[in-house]
Amino acid sequence: METRQQMIYWKVEQFWGGKFVDHPAVVTQGGRAERAGREHG
Repeated sequence: METRQQMIYWKVEQFWGGKFVDHPAVVTQGGRAERAGREHG
């Protein structure tokens, strides 16, 4: 079974934020994309 979620995301300086369209109370925050790739790759 495949589940798809829509997410809105934005960038402020070097940080990324985002939230799920269906669950607006769930907000995420992260650093630079290069850093995330090293930590999770």
